[in-house]
Amino acid sequence: MAIPVSSAYRIFWSGRYLERADSLARLMDTRFYEFLESGTDEDEQKTRWIALLKGVGMYELFARKYGNYTVKNVYEFMIFSPDNPSSIRTSLQQAKENISGAMPDAVFIETNKLLQMIQESSIDEVCESPHDFLSKIIQGCALISGLIDRLWS
Repeated sequence: MAIPVSSAYRIFWSGRYLERADSLARLMDTRFYEFLESGTDEDEQKTRWIALLKGVGMYELFARKYGNYTVKNVYEFMIFSPDNPSSIRTSLQQAKENISGAMPDAVFIETNKLLQMIQESSIDEVCESPHDFLSKIIQGCALISGLIDRLWS
């Protein structure tokens, strides 16, 4: 099936942004469980969150924006922050923009639902149950990816 170059470009970028959101949610969820299982103290948690921020190339921007570390600040920055070009919210917004008009409505609708869920959530909800919140993001990204995969099956 031949598609216009502009559509192929938008499909590529939507996939990249969806993958970024999914990967970041998985990394954060893994880190959360790592702390639960190991019972690490607050200083060790800080060291490990900072290592994750550095590993995904977000540390300098995080340090400039917040100055000091708290778990709440890390979650806010990595999930919600419009100032972070790689936050989950920003990634899903960029995916939505690329999906619009390039893919069937069902893909756009599911992407929009996931983005709305994040926009309507608060940082306190995330801090109360990080795994539940991150799982919704991971499942939403899997659903969207499945819809996209079905297009070419």
